Amino acid sequence: MNKSKSLNEITEEKLISLGGTYKIKKSKSLSNIQEHDFIFDEFFEGDGPLGIGFINKDDKVIVRTIIKGSVADETYGLYTGMIVSTVNNIDIELYSYNHILDMINTSWYKESSVFIRFKKPIYRDLLSLLVNHDLLNYYDNFIELGARTTEDFDYIEMNDLCKMKMTKDEINIFLKLFPKLRTSPNLS
Repeated sequence: MNKSKSLNEITEEKLISLGGTYKIKKSKSLSNIQEHDFIFDEFFEGDGPLGIGFINKDDKVIVRTIIKGSVADETYGLYTGMIVSTVNNIDIELYSYNHILDMINTSWYKESSVFIRFKKPIYRDLLSLLVNHDLLNYYDNFIELGARTTEDFDYIEMNDLCKMKMTKDEINIFLKLFPKLRTSPNLS
């Protein structure tokens, strides 16, 4: 769910300086990527545990785990490594880690709901490779599989590409980059 209305264009330098995260859509160059393309908003609502484990890293609240069977586990597009930027539309930049967790927990336990805006992690090598080969719309899929660098593609399997619903042409592009994945003769 991408609800951001920001349309500020960002350059590659600004993207790198953000050191952060956001939802990415297909684009032909890094200069065309918009800041709102890297935001993930979610209104969590339900019974039972929210199911997000957080960690404090460099004064940022980062999703460390998503508990199976929880409300968060049913949220498409949420994955580990995302950074919390707002809670119930309150910018949390000046709050302590414990205060932010209290905000989330209080909202969840009192209202059985909480709105959280996340920034997605930006992994430069992965981002550049996908942009340069018109595969940027699969960025989130690769992150969810655990890819953080292009070396991590060594662990990607053909079945992963098929589950992403890559087209035959896109799979062939990927296979040219990483030929050891060529396991199915009917894709050429």
